[in-house]
Amino acid sequence: RHRAGRPGGVLAATASTPRRPGGVLAATAGPLPRRVAALLADERATGHPRVRSGFRGRRLIAAALLACVAFSAAAALDAAADLHESVEVAQGEAPR
Repeated sequence: RHRAGRPGGVLAATASTPRRPGGVLAATAGPLPRRVAALLADERATGHPRVRSGFRGRRLIAAALLACVAFSAAAALDAAADLHESVEVAQGEAPR
């Protein structure tokens, strides 16, 4: 059959795509691999300033985690003391 608008029955989508050599994989061509390569490239090569990771932010996160651990440890000790007191009361000892 003959497709309208294209000689020889070639579709418009296939007519505009360049022919690749048989040994080249499709995974190495196209926009996605180029974007990944651009992301992995040196920051100075793309003209963008380097993003600072911020030592101050890391300290703040570490302090927050340390505060959470300390709060959890204090809560666990308080719960253990309450349990011990409840066991003593259940055994007939006078509450403190």
